[in-house]
Amino acid sequence: MSSKSSISDNQRVVITGMGICSPCGGSIAEFAEVLRNGKTGIRKHSGLLQDKDVWAGLVEDFQPESHFSEIELEEFDRTAQMGYLAAKQAVDDAAFSLQVHSARTALTLGTSHGGRSQFDRFVMDGSDADSADAPNRLLKTAAHYQQTAAVSCKLGVHGPTATLSNACSSSGAAIAYAIELLRSGKCDFAIAGGADGFSRLTYSGFSALGAVSDGPCAPFSEPVGLSLGDGAAFVVLETLEQAEERSAKIYAEIWGYGLSWDAYHITAPEPSGEGMNRAIHMAAQNAGIKRETIDYVNVHGTGTRSNDLAETVGLLRYFEGSPPPVSATKSQTGHMLGASSTVGVISCIIGMSQNWLPPTSNFTTVRSGCELDVVPNQSRPQEWSCFMAQSAAFAGANAVIIGGKPNRNRMQQLFPDDEIVISGIGIVSPIGFGFDAYCKSVREGISGIVPITEFDTSECRCRVAGMVRDFLPRKLMPSINLRRVDRVAAFATIAASMALQDAKRWPLQANAERTGLVVGVCRGAAASYEKYLASVADCQWDKASAIYFPNLVMSSVGGQVSASLGIKGITSSLVGGTAAGLQSLVHAWELFRRNPTQDSVVVLAADELAPFYYRLFDRGGKLASSQPNDQSNAHRYFAPYDPDGDGMVLGEGSASFVLERASSVRARGGRIYATLQGSGLTNNASASSLDKDSHQWLSTAMEIAVVEAGLVKDQIQFHYGSGRGIAEFDAHELAASRQVFGDRLMPTNVNHLTGVAEATSSLFQVAAAIANSNSEQAAGELTHALISATGDDGANAAVVMEMGR
Repeated sequence: MSSKSSISDNQRVVITGMGICSPCGGSIAEFAEVLRNGKTGIRKHSGLLQDKDVWAGLVEDFQPESHFSEIELEEFDRTAQMGYLAAKQAVDDAAFSLQVHSARTALTLGTSHGGRSQFDRFVMDGSDADSADAPNRLLKTAAHYQQTAAVSCKLGVHGPTATLSNACSSSGAAIAYAIELLRSGKCDFAIAGGADGFSRLTYSGFSALGAVSDGPCAPFSEPVGLSLGDGAAFVVLETLEQAEERSAKIYAEIWGYGLSWDAYHITAPEPSGEGMNRAIHMAAQNAGIKRETIDYVNVHGTGTRSNDLAETVGLLRYFEGSPPPVSATKSQTGHMLGASSTVGVISCIIGMSQNWLPPTSNFTTVRSGCELDVVPNQSRPQEWSCFMAQSAAFAGANAVIIGGKPNRNRMQQLFPDDEIVISGIGIVSPIGFGFDAYCKSVREGISGIVPITEFDTSECRCRVAGMVRDFLPRKLMPSINLRRVDRVAAFATIAASMALQDAKRWPLQANAERTGLVVGVCRGAAASYEKYLASVADCQWDKASAIYFPNLVMSSVGGQVSASLGIKGITSSLVGGTAAGLQSLVHAWELFRRNPTQDSVVVLAADELAPFYYRLFDRGGKLASSQPNDQSNAHRYFAPYDPDGDGMVLGEGSASFVLERASSVRARGGRIYATLQGSGLTNNASASSLDKDSHQWLSTAMEIAVVEAGLVKDQIQFHYGSGRGIAEFDAHELAASRQVFGDRLMPTNVNHLTGVAEATSSLFQVAAAIANSNSEQAAGELTHALISATGDDGANAAVVMEMGR
């Protein structure tokens, strides 16, 4: 059982570098001066949206030409450009050689909307999906995970990388993951933070919801409404032990973090603040502190009526009616979306180190129901030592970071080490619903690749896909109502409910707050994105759809799952390419295994095929050749690992797993499908994920996973990979496999049966490995399997599992 124990220095995480690119300054020193004086970077801007003036906090003196080549200026969105500048500042401030430590440095980047300004350009250029540059711009430059890829490439980071997209709490989740990567020994340094550039699409969506202020936002005051901002902020994290060994400057220690789902509504916060309070309790418990230890709270404080009121109610409840001083940095920067959590942490550190409390700017009169000490308009001299920074987001994703001055006497509740196992599986796929049906199709080689009839492909090179058909949620799970839920979220919800039912943990009932949900996505709610783009065609920004806009955040999938199933524990949404599912499995594993507040976590990935993105893939030459009369043998035109493969066949669906501690499953007589034994995460950090010799970073991830599992290479009986029918891509994976296993063990996969469901494909491989280990043919011989995946962004992941037990 858990016990109170002092924290060893190699488990204590400190901040040794900070960097920022903001409307209030392009350096920490500039930002600190503006923050202390209560000034605001929110201005009125003309010409952004036709004749409408826009109040926003924009980085106005940003000159990317002096930092990036012409090619980089074209390939890097504003989000990535600002992200790199802030991250580079943080690295320089931490004074360590990234070149020397590149393989042992992690990068976790939080972004709400990724490279969305590329979609602005797309709309302004006529919304032509057939234009020559549309596939590259929208599939690559605009993709959330490509912001991380650009920053990692520019910095030269070869360690674990991840893109977290929990909407406005994204960089809070990025800091949380960085902490666990350090504690697990997967890196020596972690660069964590967030970035989001201003976007017309984003502003128009918030405006359609009636959430935008007519002047600079005034959280907890008047006028009501938010002001958007853009920019980036990053911190460098490392263990206290290492920081002291190298005599690094230590700004603060991160004592604990909390993540939670509201399980309430896609846009509105839970009115009582209960969701945020769960995150606060988790952070405080993991930090080993009592509420009275907290001296100051940097609140989410957007300025909207519902958010400010819910946050006030929640704080009054947690602090039993007497909360400490609070302030809202967004009153100065505007809402920097994915970067805002890190901006809040940096604001806390600046004020704490200089002995003043950060102010809430633009404050006029107290808004009814928001009676807090908000440190109005000017900083307040005060010596203090413990802060709490909290963030809330669309889809009900909350993040709380508690930190302060390093304190060796602080105690933390530690959880004993235990094996993490897969105790439940849920599948929604082109080859079957439920794990048993999936197993049967995998073993019998039944293909789900069929001619597309759901939308017009008459002008496409490829006209087949792995389509999920006859999907009837009410039949699969009668107790769940999925009306008005995106198709991708419906896939995810049913898969998650199947996994919980399979693990004998459904319904959740009293375990809701002790069950987490980690979601892996690539395009998110693709159909909603398409409909939202149609609403603003011809630059009719004032016609933006309030219905579809909330679903544009990648965490909307998880938000809909959590609300439908009542999951209230750990929250995170990871965005990536064909490695996203496996990355999410590792991410969930790390967030869960040292967290005493959680009994289980559901991890899933989900994809849907929508006409717009399908056309972009086809026009970009990424899909395989197929003809409309290939109906009976459609799958023959897609052959992963074929040296003559000419492209992918796409797929859709969702795969979900329940992770639990082995002792808990055995105690209740549950089934263990597999034990997670080792994982490896690396990044190619090259302009192309398939550059010469880049396969070595995939082989490194595989080798790390094997070593972490305590095995030697000869003990791995099977290798499932991410081959997708593109000869160059598959050759990259085959070269990595040969480097690890020689010719003894070549990768296989089930993509030829399911199609390539981008985020989900690697979890389909995990399910296939388990399916084959349980087959009669295996007869107990398959005991260890390695699953690996790599994506267009150069992110590599590998997991070693032991089957059964």
